[in-house]
Amino acid sequence: MTKDDWHELYKKAKYETTTETLPLFLVHLHQINQKHPCYDTACKTAVAGAIATIAAISGSFNGGLDNISGGDIMMEFILAFGKQGNKAGVNIIDYDHMLFPQYDYKFTTITKEIWQLIQQEAVNWLKQEQPKSLTHPDVLAHWKSIAAGNVPFGYTIKEDK
Repeated sequence: MTKDDWHELYKKAKYETTTETLPLFLVHLHQINQKHPCYDTACKTAVAGAIATIAAISGSFNGGLDNISGGDIMMEFILAFGKQGNKAGVNIIDYDHMLFPQYDYKFTTITKEIWQLIQQEAVNWLKQEQPKSLTHPDVLAHWKSIAAGNVPFGYTIKEDK
């Protein structure tokens, strides 16, 4: 399938799927998987199925969900499905925000809460019983620096206003 084919399939999933049409749409996705068996197809049809299910449950993206809700759903899905056990959270950077000065904090700061979580995780990693010889010396030094209170990568702690 071409990039345009996937775009159309995602559009159909997002805007045309209802609780009535969802089962047939999922069967169609299964047929695509059988016709084009590969990792890429399996991933893309799974995404199309998830989008269709969300659209059907919510009453569509046109009338039921806005972009903010969509972003919240995406993060919930990432945390529940792909990042189980994540301690400090996930941040997806929208580089288009670099075009707008009001988003500067997204590229330079982390919250005090996130910093404390990261610092605690570094301490936890350093306390693990695994032989330290299995961890690269640069990684150990990085963890020790964080545990000592040094904020990495040029970030600053965002103070609450």
